[in-house]
Amino acid sequence: MALIIIFVLAGLWLLPGGVGAGPGLPLAAPPAASSEVVPLPFFAAPTQMFLCGEPVPLNDPEVREALDREFVIEVWSRAQTTMWLKRAHRYFPEIERKLRARRLPLDLKYVVLAESDLRTQARSSAGAMGPWQFMGPTAQQLQLRCDKAIDERLNFGAATDAALTHLERLHRLFHSWPLALAAYNAGEGRVQKAIAAQGVNNYYHLSLPEETERYIYRILAANIIM
Repeated sequence: MALIIIFVLAGLWLLPGGVGAGPGLPLAAPPAASSEVVPLPFFAAPTQMFLCGEPVPLNDPEVREALDREFVIEVWSRAQTTMWLKRAHRYFPEIERKLRARRLPLDLKYVVLAESDLRTQARSSAGAMGPWQFMGPTAQQLQLRCDKAIDERLNFGAATDAALTHLERLHRLFHSWPLALAAYNAGEGRVQKAIAAQGVNNYYHLSLPEETERYIYRILAANIIM
């Protein structure tokens, strides 16, 4: 039995790559690491943009950096971007038809992506509902029915009509689409107080809650992607 064990161990020693390969049978050298550099895809943001016909000051480094941040976040959210494209194919034609009928900028269709990713049954933790994310009091002011039986915030057609009416009114109030969109997100009262306190009526130079400061840039990123 002892001889059998010795022969087995000797065989293992002599096998190429075996346990403690002998001096005549060196271990195979590991493959050399590849020196080839694989470049990551790079998507450059545009050098010039307009939002609802108003120029975006991309010559301002802070504005450009803020846009680049939202663009990179969205463009690398591949699953979400794919869903944007699928949902837009279904819902954008209706939004565009209604925007044209009211002679409103077509860029406003991207608001619904920033609000809900175009999810018609979206619900936020704060209580906003539907594709355009209306809170209950705002929906009622816009003549949307919100009760236990029916919630028209979840009706895409009715909610879209209400959202466009609301955006029209905000634009008449602020005379600026970026400010109107900021007010849609944060509330007109908060934007008015910020303008009064800071003496600034330019969205890109106004200090607002972080969500609202990122809001316009997310709309712009959606515009680039779509």
